[in-house]
Amino acid sequence: MLKNRYYVGVVKYEGVEYPGKHEPLISEQLYAEVQRVRTSRHQSREKPRVHTHYLKGSVYCGNCGEPLTFERSRSRSGQLYDYFYCLGRQRLKNGCMFKAIQAHHVEDLIERHWSTVTIDADRLQSIRELVLDHLSTLLPTQSRAQDEAQTQLITLKRQSDRLMQAYYADAIDVSHLKQEQSKIAAATAHAEATLRRHATSEDLVVQKLTELCAVLADAQTYYRSAPNSLRRDLNQGMFDHLYIFDDEMVGSDLTEPYQRLLSDSLAGDLASERKRVQSELVRTSDLYLVPGVGESACRGDATSSTDLPSRHRRTSPEGRLGASLRLERPRGALPWERKNPGPVKVRGSNELLLVAGAGFEPATSGL
Repeated sequence: MLKNRYYVGVVKYEGVEYPGKHEPLISEQLYAEVQRVRTSRHQSREKPRVHTHYLKGSVYCGNCGEPLTFERSRSRSGQLYDYFYCLGRQRLKNGCMFKAIQAHHVEDLIERHWSTVTIDADRLQSIRELVLDHLSTLLPTQSRAQDEAQTQLITLKRQSDRLMQAYYADAIDVSHLKQEQSKIAAATAHAEATLRRHATSEDLVVQKLTELCAVLADAQTYYRSAPNSLRRDLNQGMFDHLYIFDDEMVGSDLTEPYQRLLSDSLAGDLASERKRVQSELVRTSDLYLVPGVGESACRGDATSSTDLPSRHRRTSPEGRLGASLRLERPRGALPWERKNPGPVKVRGSNELLLVAGAGFEPATSGL
């Protein structure tokens, strides 16, 4: 449902998109949000048709590094039992010694683990001051970035019109049309994303930073008070992986923004970024807090809406930031890391803007 771009007013024929004569049924923003939800469910391997759990896709085996999956079983007496088991042991037969663990115990472990990302008042104030000073330097670039993006959109619209005219005049073939349309769509998506990123006022940025700091001041309480649907997004926004073994939480992988936010070298990192991006377009309104949010282009990221990103699993400890490794591995390297490290995760953007347009939680929710 809602994975076809027909709903936003376009039709596709032989791989080429044309403006439809019908009225759009949904906005580009809603279409992008639907794709975000689809991507989130794809990443967590959630299938709403079967038994699901908000922790599925976030919890992993601390012994072998493979995902834990959710199962609901019925006893002979008819009582239902919810538990998580290791896919490495059950399906891959990798010899993992992980034993199934009841779902309510996993939930309790995760709730308690959220206390580890709570920041004390003094450090939180220091982070806030660093970020505000950083933003005060970079926010003036917004106006120039918006003007350049708007000019680019006008230019791309003209190019698209000329391209269609050339096609109707048989000056180019279908394959050339598809290739050029793809390039224009990608450039348009990038320009639209730039406009969204730089459409945030300084007051709103400060407001979102305040909300973010309020959450990190008592992260565990905030998590416990959240409904299950929001808990899933919170976990995916804060952690790439949560590792459990022997009925205990043995480690976690923070998402890259929070690795940097909790890094002891934050001040130096921000200073280096300011020097590097003074003459570049800089992000000011999204933080990659939740995968897909802020980066979901209005045109489906210039790809087919049915194409979902490949799932990522574990990453090598060498790919983690040393300053946050103490938080992520309080007991040292996990068994699978010592025995058979996974591939080093490719780093994304190295920009360290620390305020998101949607605050701490996904854009579909409110504080």
